Amino acid sequence: MLFLRYYLWIVPHLFLALVLVGVFRRDLRRQVPLFLAYVIFELVLFAALLTINFLPSSSALQYYWLSVFGLAVGASLKCGVIYELTEQLLLSRSGLVPLLRRLLRAVAGTLLLVAVGFSATFPATGVDRARRIFHALDFGTSVMLVGLLVFLLLFAEALRLSWRSFMMGIALGFGVSASVGVTTSALRPHVGQSGSIIIDLIQMAAYQVCVLVWLGYLVMPERVPQITIKALQKKDIELWNQELQKMVQR
Repeated sequence: MLFLRYYLWIVPHLFLALVLVGVFRRDLRRQVPLFLAYVIFELVLFAALLTINFLPSSSALQYYWLSVFGLAVGASLKCGVIYELTEQLLLSRSGLVPLLRRLLRAVAGTLLLVAVGFSATFPATGVDRARRIFHALDFGTSVMLVGLLVFLLLFAEALRLSWRSFMMGIALGFGVSASVGVTTSALRPHVGQSGSIIIDLIQMAAYQVCVLVWLGYLVMPERVPQITIKALQKKDIELWNQELQKMVQR
């Protein structure tokens, strides 16, 4: 079990480093700046937590507070990525841009207030209360990501969105991880310590799938639309010539 936990903690971040390299190699920095910031932050946080974990002079409390800080900043960056994806995939294709922007901000603000208000009912204090507050924020972010993925699945054809684009890959990866996160987070209060460890492993495995989806979209070559030009037939030219003569005679 210990080996599996370390594997699901370390390996996804190695793949995430490859995602970072892929973003720079394909020159996508200006297209997805908030996603790039999220990836860099996750890698820096991972390096810091890994150092504290194996440093003899560090304490479990230091590791825990850094994890709480990382969860809070990560949730904020995910909200920014949600807005970035929505802006480029949905809002730029709709005539209701002002209305959709206001709706997106209202939903994000409502989720934040609900999470904070819900956390106020927790009887725990100190570190445990902080952990539950930020888990509530992370849960709200996951709900937003799942909602975005469902919307894209329902209206991808109507909005003529290409599933081969990296933006769609980001949404799909986050959607897979968030879907598992929402489901397992709902089960966490009803399981014990051993069940909570299993839930953590499931969420870590889902995050690895998420990162592999991003990496796959970066490795996958762009599909260039094939434009075939049909040669003009002689009868078509004669028909156009007849129609043109009719127009001139009028």
